[in-house]
Amino acid sequence: MRGNRKETRGQVVVLLALMAALLMGCAGLALDLVRAYIVREQMHAAIDAATLAGIRAVDEDRRAIVEQVFAANFPNGYMGTGDVDLDIKVTG
Repeated sequence: MRGNRKETRGQVVVLLALMAALLMGCAGLALDLVRAYIVREQMHAAIDAATLAGIRAVDEDRRAIVEQVFAANFPNGYMGTGDVDLDIKVTG
């Protein structure tokens, strides 16, 4: 029996190291997903605010107002995002 225990000695350290690496990977993935969700929600809010501002602009330059409101609510580089190019189609 004693000879068998010596062969398995040290396996716990290896398994612990593997599990720690797996746990760190899962934590990193969770942080990336949360960040993506936050950016998505902020962008949705900025688009909604810009749309409402564009609707309210009666006799003014709608495109400029929409771009200004969007930029105020979702600045370039927000949480590491790149520059956002808006494709604005003003009708009516």
